[in-house]
Amino acid sequence: MDQPPPPTVPQLVAETVVPATTVTPVPGAAAPPPPKPAEQPPAQASNTTIEIATDDDAKDDALVATLTGIVNRVYFDTENDIFVEGTKRTDELEVRSIIQAGELAVLYLLPPPASPGHQNQQQEQQGPRKAIGCIRIRRVSDGVGELGMMAIDPAQQGGGQGSALVRFAEGHIRETLGLSVSRLELLVPSGFQHAFKARLQAWYDRLGYRMVRLGVFQDEYPKIAPLLRGPTEYRVFEKTLVAA
Repeated sequence: MDQPPPPTVPQLVAETVVPATTVTPVPGAAAPPPPKPAEQPPAQASNTTIEIATDDDAKDDALVATLTGIVNRVYFDTENDIFVEGTKRTDELEVRSIIQAGELAVLYLLPPPASPGHQNQQQEQQGPRKAIGCIRIRRVSDGVGELGMMAIDPAQQGGGQGSALVRFAEGHIRETLGLSVSRLELLVPSGFQHAFKARLQAWYDRLGYRMVRLGVFQDEYPKIAPLLRGPTEYRVFEKTLVAA
């Protein structure tokens, strides 16, 4: 998700923290509480469903255009101050190719149920289902799957849909791809505090993801890196998946 001179980044000051296990306990003091477990995503809303897109979906021009629009809208809203003006996260050609590779899960809003009294309510629905979000799920190495390009229609946000997408993706990585580690990435400006990115990293932390390294964005995304407005940190997070 031309370039002004990069802002001066202050030198970070390291802190030394004494691990809790090395602190001498006070006699009679209560034992410290155990670490908090990873946050459990809420149950998926009953009026939505998530499915891996198929080859037929790749031929659906309206669906591809809808998903492309959602991704670009969400990334513009959250990263327009990170990339140069006019940068788009993706295009229809890329979205179609990701679908063809079997790597895109689509979040659908289901139509309301038919009114009482119909003999077959499953067939008597109030219109077609509507794509309102997506997440890319792919194998990146032996044992590791990656989540990316997650986006939800802004009009549908706030109902636990993001957590539902992550939970679906982790299940797909573990059960379908047969991998044990889930990875995701976060691009954070170095020169200023980015409120959305800070909230996103805190959410990743609650879901059990831990930063494992600082990557080199220019190496991973050489075509996109020149579009950055200034210096950034490319943070890589991982989570070990356990059987449900």
